Amino acid sequence: MQNDTLNFWEDFKSRRNEFANLFLPKIYHFCNDKVNTNLCAQLTVDGIKTATCSAKILYDFEREALPKIGDVNIITNWKKEPICVIQITKVELKKFEEIDEAWAIKEGEGDFSLSFWKIGHEKIFRTALKEYGLEFQTDLLLVCEEFEKL
Repeated sequence: MQNDTLNFWEDFKSRRNEFANLFLPKIYHFCNDKVNTNLCAQLTVDGIKTATCSAKILYDFEREALPKIGDVNIITNWKKEPICVIQITKVELKKFEEIDEAWAIKEGEGDFSLSFWKIGHEKIFRTALKEYGLEFQTDLLLVCEEFEKL
């Protein structure tokens, strides 16, 4: 972890007393390429992106706990520089094929359409699953998180 991230977190806590006793939260970036990672970070800062999703099976493989309401995370850009802090407000499990236009709008990417979301996310999930020797299928279970920028 970079000192920039620790300083960013300490500065955030100094301005938000309700988080003063929290340890350093999960730190991550959206997407798996530089352009979309930086774009999604900026969309979050701008309040346009208020949701994200991940393949549940990847949590299982990594033995990582699922996110829960109230979790706080630091979002970074591709260079792993901290950009903003978010807090999870809702978590649901949905199949890829169950994602609707309302969800695509919350993710805030592209033209906000469901077709844009499906094309982009299918590509992301295909790449991520391939690393584990898995194939993408439309019944892929997703961990869908809604959040607010703090």
